[in-house]
Amino acid sequence: RHRWLTLALIFDYISLDETTVIYEMAIRPVREAFDLSGAFYYAWTLPTALLTAICLAGYLGFLVHLPTGSRNRLIQVSQIYVSGAFAIEFIIGNSWQSHGDGFTNGMLNVIQESMAITGG
Repeated sequence: RHRWLTLALIFDYISLDETTVIYEMAIRPVREAFDLSGAFYYAWTLPTALLTAICLAGYLGFLVHLPTGSRNRLIQVSQIYVSGAFAIEFIIGNSWQSHGDGFTNGMLNVIQESMAITGG
């Protein structure tokens, strides 16, 4: 029960963060502290990647004990969500710095948000 409750709280926070964009408050301080640019322009990805790795490490034992179907679905939706959150964000950050705002960034944002909705 403890693992399920914690997982539910993590998903609640992700949902809250997605609607209130709390993570964006980390962009400027992290970017300036580590002098980041290009793919790391949206620097919130660094602390979030660390938290994601910690959560994954903490849940590996839980994950392997799930029924195969549930485990596979959880892995699939997690891959979609995390790929959208990180991989597409790296591409957007690099594109933003190279070309500024425009149609390409808009379409990349649509892809990223679609992945977040699909995986969330």
